[in-house]
Amino acid sequence: AQLREKLLAGGVVRIPKILPDSVALLALKTLQEMPRESWNLTQANRDASRNNVAHRFSSRRFGSETLTHLFRVLGELLPGELNSFSAGRYLHGDHIERHDDRQYTDVRMEDGSTVLCSRTVAVIWYLTPDWRKEWGGAFHDLETGEEALPMASSGHPSISPKSLTRVQQIVSGSAPVYQMSGSRPVLGSSFGSLLPGLWKLKRRKEVHDTEFASTSYVNYSSMAVYILFTASRLRIGALNHDDAVHVAQWQGCAACRSGVPEHLNLLGVYLGVIASTVVGIAMAQSTQLALPVPERFLEDTTMVKITHAMGVGDFSAVRSIFLLGVFGGLACGVVGASLMTLLAYWPAAIEVLLAPGSAQAQLENPGCDLLPSATEVGNVNADAAASAGQTSCLIQQRADTGKAVIEPKESPFSPAQWQCISQYGASVDADLPGFARRLEQRRFGGTGKASTDGSVILGAGFGTTATRSLAAFARQLGLAVHHCKQGKREDIPEFWMRLMNITSMQHPNGLDGCLSAVDAMNFSEAFDQGDDLLLDTPMAEHFLDFYAVSPQSKVILTNRNAVDWVKARLLWDETMAAPLHSPCGMKLQPMSPETAVRLYEAHNRLVRCIVPAEKLTEINVFDGSTLDVPALSDFLGKGRPEFPPLFPRVSDQRWGDEAKKDFAICITGQIRRLELKTKVERLIRPLMESNFRVVVALVLDPRERFDDFVVVDGNFSSLQQAAEMFPSGITLLGDAFIPHDYPVDARYVEDLYSQLPEMGFEHAGHRAQSHMRQWEALERCGQLLISPVSHANYTLRLRDDSAILEPFVPRLDLLDESGLYAPACGSFGGVNDKFALMVGRGTAEHYFALSLDMVRHRFDEIHQLMVSSVPRRCNPEHALKIMLDLNQTKIKTLEPEDVPVVPSKNLRRDGKTYQCIYTLNDDYNECIPERSRVRITDIEGGFSVRQTGSQRARPDFLCDGTELGF
Repeated sequence: AQLREKLLAGGVVRIPKILPDSVALLALKTLQEMPRESWNLTQANRDASRNNVAHRFSSRRFGSETLTHLFRVLGELLPGELNSFSAGRYLHGDHIERHDDRQYTDVRMEDGSTVLCSRTVAVIWYLTPDWRKEWGGAFHDLETGEEALPMASSGHPSISPKSLTRVQQIVSGSAPVYQMSGSRPVLGSSFGSLLPGLWKLKRRKEVHDTEFASTSYVNYSSMAVYILFTASRLRIGALNHDDAVHVAQWQGCAACRSGVPEHLNLLGVYLGVIASTVVGIAMAQSTQLALPVPERFLEDTTMVKITHAMGVGDFSAVRSIFLLGVFGGLACGVVGASLMTLLAYWPAAIEVLLAPGSAQAQLENPGCDLLPSATEVGNVNADAAASAGQTSCLIQQRADTGKAVIEPKESPFSPAQWQCISQYGASVDADLPGFARRLEQRRFGGTGKASTDGSVILGAGFGTTATRSLAAFARQLGLAVHHCKQGKREDIPEFWMRLMNITSMQHPNGLDGCLSAVDAMNFSEAFDQGDDLLLDTPMAEHFLDFYAVSPQSKVILTNRNAVDWVKARLLWDETMAAPLHSPCGMKLQPMSPETAVRLYEAHNRLVRCIVPAEKLTEINVFDGSTLDVPALSDFLGKGRPEFPPLFPRVSDQRWGDEAKKDFAICITGQIRRLELKTKVERLIRPLMESNFRVVVALVLDPRERFDDFVVVDGNFSSLQQAAEMFPSGITLLGDAFIPHDYPVDARYVEDLYSQLPEMGFEHAGHRAQSHMRQWEALERCGQLLISPVSHANYTLRLRDDSAILEPFVPRLDLLDESGLYAPACGSFGGVNDKFALMVGRGTAEHYFALSLDMVRHRFDEIHQLMVSSVPRRCNPEHALKIMLDLNQTKIKTLEPEDVPVVPSKNLRRDGKTYQCIYTLNDDYNECIPERSRVRITDIEGGFSVRQTGSQRARPDFLCDGTELGF
C-alpha cells in the first residue's frame, strides 16, 4: 500500500536491498555466464518517420529457469497486477536517448480474450556491483531531474509511465551493466466489434489515435465488417439492374433516376475517400509500414469511428452510396496499400507477411507499432529534433538491418555490389551506431574517375596479415609495389602522405571535416605513380575508394584469424587505425578486442562479397596450409614457374632507422650443394640469441644437372625443404635462381687456362661460366635484400658449401662503422670471394651490384690489370680485388680465429653423413682456426680422408667425427 501511494505521487521511487544480497549475486552470476550469442541485440538510429529513437542494448527473456524464478519474485512488488520482465545488458557505447516510457500492446488473458494494455510502472533492478559516474550509463528522469547510476546500490527505481527518460551512453568501464527491468500494465478496452467502446476510450483520453499498437488491423477489420454488414442488409432490399447502371453513372448526375439527392451523392464520395484512407492505414500497419501519415487523415479516421459508432437511420435512400463508398473505398484502399508496399518494401517484400497480429511478428517485434500518432506527427512537424526522442514502442525492438539499403549513386558499383556495401554498413553499425549513415554519404573514389584499365592489383588486407611478405614476393617477381613505409617522410609520395594523415589523425573539423577531406581526394592519383601492386595502410582502410576508381583490378586479400590479428596488431602498435573503412583517426586501442574482431571480419566479408570470384585471391600464411606459390605468381601476371620461389617469411620485427642491429645473410650457389646445419646452429641461432634481427636470402640454382654432370652431394632438392630447417622469428627469402648465363669474355677464359693448362681449355670455360653465375647470383641477392630491409647494418655473404666451424657472432669491436671485411686467408693473391662481411648499408649495396656490372661493362680495365700484375694471377679472387680497387672500396681483413668459416663437403661413410673440410691446399688449410682443428682430427674422434692412391703427406679432407644426422 505504501509503495502504491509513493507511485501515485510520481517521480522515481528507490527501494534499497529489496532482495537479499545472495539473490542479487545469483542474478548477476546468471547474467554474466550467459553466452554472448544468447543475448538479443536491440538497436536503431533516430528516425522520426519510423517513430524510432537512437538506442542500443541487449536483452533476454526466456531460456533460463533462474531468470523465470527471478521474474516471478520481482512481479510480487505489486501483487495481483499484470507484469512483464526481461534481463538487460549495456556494453561500451550502449544507450537510450530521450523517450516516452509508455508502451501499448495487446495481452492475451487467461480466458482467451485480448486486452489492450499500457505501461504504468517501470521497474529497474541494477546488478552491477561497482560503477563510477564518469563511465556514463546513468538513468535520467527528465521530468523530475532525478538520476540513478547503474549499480547495485541504486536499488530498484520505479518510474511513472508519463516520464520522459533516457539512459546515458556508456563511455568506459571495466564490466558490462547488468539489470532486470519490466513494467506493470493498465488494462484498456479491447476493440472487438464494439465501436462505442473505442469512442469511450477516446473521450477519456486514455489513448491517442493509432496508438492501439498491434490491434489496429483488428480494429479496422471490425469497422469494415460493420460497414459490410450494413451494406448486406441494403442488398437484400431488392436492388434492381437500373439502379446499378445509374450508380455507375453518378458523376454529373443532377437528378438521378434512383431518386438519391445530389448532396447524398457527395456524401458517398466523401465516405469512399475516408474508407480508402482507413483501409490504406490498416494495410500499412499490418505490413509494419512506418510511413508518415498527414494529421488530417488521422482526424478523418476519428470522424469515421464516430460516424459509424453513432450512425443509424433510414438506409433505403443511400443504398447506392454505400455500394460505391464501401466497395469502391475498400478496392482503392487495397490497391493503395499494395502500391505503398511495393514502393517501400520491394527489396524485402516478405515483410508483408509479418502482420502485427501474427506469431512471427510478435516474435520479431513484440508489441511494436511503428505508425506515429496524430500527436507525434504534429510534434515532428513542429520540432523534428525534439519529437525524435519520443516513441511508443522501444523496449525489445529488434533492428532490421536488412532494410538499411544504401541507395546507389553515380559509381561503377553494380546493384549487387551496393548491397554488399549496405550489408557491411549495417554490420559495423551494430558496434558503431551511425556508421552506415556515414558510409551512405561517402563519394567513393573522391574526385577520381573510374578506369577500365585494371592493370594495378589491389591489396585489400590490413597490415599484420603478411602484407610485407607479399610485397617482398611481388618485388622478387619484378613488380613495382607500394607498401606502407616505416621511415623518412620524404620517402613517401605526397598522395600517400596526405591519405595516411587523414587515416591516422583526427581532423581539426571533426568527423565531417575528415569525410569531406576524403571525398576531396583524387584516388586516381595512386594509379599514376608506376606501381603494379598497392598494399597495406592506408590502402586497406580505403579499399572501396581505390576499387571505385579501378573496378577492373584484381584483388588480393591477405588474411589471418581475427583474434590473432587483433593481438598481433596491438603488440605491433596499439595506436594503429581501427580495421574500418575511412577510420578518420579512430584508433584500435580504445575499442574492445571483441569489437575489433567483428570489424576485421566485417571488412573481409565485404571484400569477398564485392569482388568477383575470378578476380579475387585470398592468402593466409598463418593457418598452416600450403600456399600455392605458382598459382599466386600466375595471379600476379608472372605465369607458373617451373621452379617456384619461396614465399617470403618476413618477421613482425620492426625494420628501419630504429633497427641498429639487423643482420642479413646472403647464401648463393646450388640447392643440392647446400650445407645448412652448421649455418643454422652455429650462426643464425647465436645471432638471434645476441638480439640481432636476422634476414636470410637464399639464391640457389634448383636444377639437378649442370651441363654434363649431376650434383648429388647435397641434402636438399627444393627451397621448400631448406626452409623447414630455419627457425621462426627470422625473415627468410628464397629465389629459385636460374642464371641468364651471360656470355663470358674469351680473354677471361684464356686467362684461367693460362693458370692451369693441364686441366684443359674446356675446364677453363666451365670455370669462367661458373664465375659469371656466381657474380649474377650476388646481384640477385642484393635485389632481394632491398625489399624487406633496404640492406641491413651488417651483411654476410656465404657460399652454399660454407661451413661454420664453431658458434660465430661477429665481434663488433673489431669492425669500423663501414667497410668490407674478408678473411686474411684463402685470398689466392686477391680477396677471399667465399666470405664477405659488410658494415654499412651502402657498402653492401655496392658489393652485390659491383662484380657482374664491371665484368660485363668494364672488363678491358680488369683484364689489363690482371695480366700486368706481378706475379701474374688470373682467378676470381684477383678479379674481385681489382674490381673493389676500381670502385675505391677499402678492404679489411679478419684473422681465421675471428672468422671460423671454410668451404666444406658432405661425405658419406657406412651410410652416415659427415662434414669434411678441404685441406690439401695451403690457402684452405690456413683458414681453419686452431681450436677447431683439434675437433676435426683424430684427437677428438675426427678422421681424415685421402684420395685413393694419393702419395701426399697431407690428407685431402679432415672430417668432424660427429655424424650430421641427415
